[in-house]
Amino acid sequence: MPRLIHLSSAAVQGPVPVLDASPRTQPFSPYSRSKALGEEALLLLADQLPELNISILRATSVQGVQRQTTRSLVKVASSPLASVAGDGQQKTPVSSAQALADFTHCLAAYPGQLPAIVLQPWEGATCASVLEDAGGRKPWKIPSPLARSLIRLGYGASRLWAGAAGPVRRLEVMWFGQDIDDSWARQEKLVPVYRVGQVLQEARASRS
Repeated sequence: MPRLIHLSSAAVQGPVPVLDASPRTQPFSPYSRSKALGEEALLLLADQLPELNISILRATSVQGVQRQTTRSLVKVASSPLASVAGDGQQKTPVSSAQALADFTHCLAAYPGQLPAIVLQPWEGATCASVLEDAGGRKPWKIPSPLARSLIRLGYGASRLWAGAAGPVRRLEVMWFGQDIDDSWARQEKLVPVYRVGQVLQEARASRS
């Protein structure tokens, strides 16, 4: 059967506690809304074209040595702003471009019918490990109740200024991470080699 793999983003689900492969979306920014609309269109198309295996791949927070987002992460992680909520051992969806490419190849070669939506698997990173790899230093630890209160204030401010939603969400992920339900990929043994730590360390070295 012909197959179409569409690269989307886990950002479509917004600040949910656990990212998953459900059709539920909660976009919070122009970027995530555009991705959510793309998913909606493809899910409708899949109903019209059952002879085509359409699968939406939700990439997580993809990092690469030369990516601007990674350079920004290294800059923050190397600064006094680097901090986590609690002990920092929460899972985070920060991932590597190499693992995403490997996973995409696995989906293309998968012998069976792909699910309508697939989530990029977790790469073993935690809030603390991401900042340590990217910044070369241990992050500050902020009491979780205080961090949560600050995030609530930030989201409140975003109701007055929509541009604040993105930065507040990035801060929330840095502090609290986000769990990932990648059970399908793990069940099918399609989890790529973890590379995100190495990528972040290389990005830090290239900056110095």
